[in-house]
Amino acid sequence: MGQSIALDTCVVIAMLERPGLARSLRSSLRGKRAGVVLPDTVLSEVRRVRGHGARTVLARVERLLGRRVSVAVTGAAHRRHAGEIRSRYAVCHAGDNLIVAVCSSLDLVLVTFDRMLLQACSFVGIAALHPAEMGGL
Repeated sequence: MGQSIALDTCVVIAMLERPGLARSLRSSLRGKRAGVVLPDTVLSEVRRVRGHGARTVLARVERLLGRRVSVAVTGAAHRRHAGEIRSRYAVCHAGDNLIVAVCSSLDLVLVTFDRMLLQACSFVGIAALHPAEMGGL
């Protein structure tokens, strides 16, 4: 399998609300063996912000992207790593730091619109892309 990607909360919400973005991402993934992962933190944030349950979000993202989506469960090691990231860089909020920690532990490329999160990934040494850059995956 090729490099797997993780989708940030802002990307998931944008996909659900603007199907054109989902079509663009689907097109960028066409022919690539990249896996798609949603950290459980993203599912929690989407539920909190938009009220969509995890199963609904997973089913819709899978349908929109035309491929299976895995869920990465956040554990104690991720929470510790997120705390270290927060202490060291103080760029993002707790949820974003958890997403960065998950991406770090699973060697995922993060796809996000969030400039601060892109910066945090750069500091930590994690590959991250704006959705417009997906063709380079």
